[in-house]
This record gives sequence, C-alpha cells and structure tokens, in this order.
Amino acid sequence: MYEQRQKKIKDMQQKKWYNYAMLAAAMFVFSQSSAIIKTNMQFALPAIIVSFLMHTRSVGPIVERILKIKTSFIANIAMLVSLSAISIFCYYHPLIFFYTILLNIAAIAVYVLTAIILSIFKTGDLKK
Repeated sequence: MYEQRQKKIKDMQQKKWYNYAMLAAAMFVFSQSSAIIKTNMQFALPAIIVSFLMHTRSVGPIVERILKIKTSFIANIAMLVSLSAISIFCYYHPLIFFYTILLNIAAIAVYVLTAIILSIFKTGDLKK
C-alpha cells in the first residue's frame, strides 16, 4: 500500500505541469498568508512555512528544465531569505495581493540569478 502511494506520487511529480501548479499554489498561499499576517499570526505563520516548502520543492525543477543549469542549496537559501524579508515587510506594512505576487516573482528571480551565478562560478561556463 505504501509503495503504491509512493509510486503514484513519483509518477505525478514527473509530469511537466506538476511543478508549475505547485509553484502557482505556493505563490497564492504565500500572498494570502502575507496579507493576513498582521491580523491572524497563528494562521499565517504555518501557511508561510508550507509555502516556503512548496517554493523550494517546485522552483528548482522548473529552473533546471528551462535553463538547463543545476540548482543549488545556496539558491534555495537566497530565495527563502528574500521571501522571509517580504513576509516581515508585510507584517509592518500590509500590501495588496498584486504587490505581494510581484515581490514573490522577484524572490524567484533572486533564485534564478543566484543559480546562474553559482553555475558560472562552479563550472566556468553557463551551458554545463
């Protein structure tokens, strides 16, 4: 039973749309939880942590598929630090949903730039 469930999960994760759907869900959960962080901290923090896990799980395979570069742990850390800074900023200055989505895309851009820079430094060539 457990092996069958794990096989179904692995088959689902290998589909192309799975990571995109997970990233879209992570962006939505992060934006909504950042919007309510000031009023309902006990509900927002677990949602933000779940969205962090969803971001780290989905952005890496998308970047590997599109840019053909290896991602790294440091790129994940850079993205999580930027997402944490966004959520802290949203605690002090509440933002509307659209601006939170834009900042979320900027955090993903930080991930991509960090992965590209680390790939260049590690291999000396962008294509490898």
